Amino acid sequence: MSAKRVADLTRVIDKEVKALETSFAPAATGAVPIGFFTQKATQVLSIAAKANLAKNLIPPAPGGLVKRSQFRNIENKLQGFSRNDFPELETQLVTFQTSPEPTTRATALTQIAAKIPGILLDYVIMKNELRKVKKALRI
Repeated sequence: MSAKRVADLTRVIDKEVKALETSFAPAATGAVPIGFFTQKATQVLSIAAKANLAKNLIPPAPGGLVKRSQFRNIENKLQGFSRNDFPELETQLVTFQTSPEPTTRATALTQIAAKIPGILLDYVIMKNELRKVKKALRI
């Protein structure tokens, strides 16, 4: 394992996850355009690729301070965002913004609101894993 390379990737992943999280500020106010979640789904793929690279740099041997599973978990959460969460949010956003029916709009908004806590929890989990890796690597 190249500890320096893993440390560098960890810094980049941490920075990009925080930037992604910050970029969701408009979503809290409801001021997001159609395509917002599609863009985010694409954005997380590059972060997931970096997590995969970091994971593959770590030997599969058990007992290490930094584990492959930490980056695998981050990669899986990011891929879940890209494949499931963000496309579903985009569909509901389009429905909310384009439907003339108040009940349809309310249903879409409810589904968006129901998905947000799970996404926030995934961010907390990812940031915690990155914190543990940074602590182990002393970065």
